[in-house]
Amino acid sequence: MNPIAETLRLALSAAIATSADAKQCSERLAGKTIALETLDQRLLIAFEAGAVKVEPGDGEADATVRGSPAAVIATIASERETAAVLGDQALFDDFSASFRPHLDRPHVKVAGSMKDLAHDAGDAVRLGGRAARSALDGLSDALRNAAKGYFVDPAEAERLAGEIAELRRRMDELEERLQAVEGGERR
Repeated sequence: MNPIAETLRLALSAAIATSADAKQCSERLAGKTIALETLDQRLLIAFEAGAVKVEPGDGEADATVRGSPAAVIATIASERETAAVLGDQALFDDFSASFRPHLDRPHVKVAGSMKDLAHDAGDAVRLGGRAARSALDGLSDALRNAAKGYFVDPAEAERLAGEIAELRRRMDELEERLQAVEGGERR
């Protein structure tokens, strides 16, 4: 399993589960594919009504976002296009407008030094953390709904809720460590 593809899939799936805009976008884009390309990786985001698949691959895409990892992330998660968008620009614009609120991230600087590259890597970690947090929020909501006695044993639901809370706590610790490292670099 590709961890980047899985994190992105979880974030997009959580957005579809929790946002009417994202769900409607997935329905409009059903059967369409967006490729994310960097020098060392190509991910395909395939849309279905109410769902999304993200996996590495060389297949056809209706729109392609191509650039450095930081530029691809910035183009998806901000209103600035720092990576090239090839193919169906309207499809990409629809996707980014509908999903962007769930992938909010800090400003990305163009890497001109190792320090800038470290900050871009930190931004990528924060984006992954926000994506995972969004996925955890969706899982928590789904768990609460299922725990109403319909599909999940309440004791099992409580155990899973505890595990989700632990994951959130660990993500918060990771973000604090990242801030401490970045703070040390600025001295």
